[in-house]
Amino acid sequence: MSNFAFADYAGFRAGASVNFTGTSSNDSYSGATLNIGQTSVGASIDGAYGFALSSKSLLSVGLSYSPTTLDAGSASYSGTSITLQQKNLWALYAEPGAVINDSTLLYGKLAYSGAQGNVTGNYVGSQTFHGIGYGAGIRQLIDKSFYVQVEAMDISYNSQTVNSVTYKPTVTQGTIGIGYKF
Repeated sequence: MSNFAFADYAGFRAGASVNFTGTSSNDSYSGATLNIGQTSVGASIDGAYGFALSSKSLLSVGLSYSPTTLDAGSASYSGTSITLQQKNLWALYAEPGAVINDSTLLYGKLAYSGAQGNVTGNYVGSQTFHGIGYGAGIRQLIDKSFYVQVEAMDISYNSQTVNSVTYKPTVTQGTIGIGYKF
């Protein structure tokens, strides 16, 4: 593998990822509390711009979007059954990074995120959730323009009430992605 200059980290990049997502929700209904969840596999795309802060540090800002519908679990209580799903997940993020060597970048991530939550069963409804996410990852250039990355992220959303049921979803996500640095 040839050496890359630090400038290869700065600038615009775009990528796609496979997401392994654990979605859970602490739900309240008629005095009962349910904690339900499920693991799903999805996909996302993202774009970001990296600003060189020094020869060994970078700050990227970007946006990611996942059109995948994620199953978030189902539950029954006192004759009431519900099934939860999340879709249209997006995140606006900042990514401070540290250069490890000429082709590897370690980064942290802080994100403002949103998703649509859908409820089916005895209670049907939809609500938009917003929350804060944090995570970390590693990005490896495989030549001057292409990279691979691995990332982990946790997102805690605000609570919302849909037809007398209060939902407080969280997402834990691991991603494996590829991308192109322009």
